[in-house]
Amino acid sequence: MIDCAFSQGSDGLLRAFRFFGHADTERAGRDLLCAAASTLGQTTIAGFVELLEIVPRFELDPDLGLIQMDFAAEQYKRLSQRKREDANLLIANCLLGVKLLAESNAERIQWRVISHDEFQELVQ
Repeated sequence: MIDCAFSQGSDGLLRAFRFFGHADTERAGRDLLCAAASTLGQTTIAGFVELLEIVPRFELDPDLGLIQMDFAAEQYKRLSQRKREDANLLIANCLLGVKLLAESNAERIQWRVISHDEFQELVQ
């Protein structure tokens, strides 16, 4: 099961995400659902770097099926409101892709939006 958690701040903006696990629909390297989820996560991270010129913290571990992206607290505080809204849009687009994957694969991928505090506990 791929668990996708999205962090929402008290301002209502999405600000981080974590994908963890494998869909196990096929052997490693041939699982299309894992590849689709991985592409969503990695493209979102690339969007931060290439489009927004922001380098967030991120971690990729294919063995664990882990893709995680967030901001250090001080880094997020320094972002302008416009950059925060742009970040929200990128992450919301990733969430949309995950929702579409989950529509036809609910037994293999789940998603949730949680508070940023809950997210911090999850990634510890």
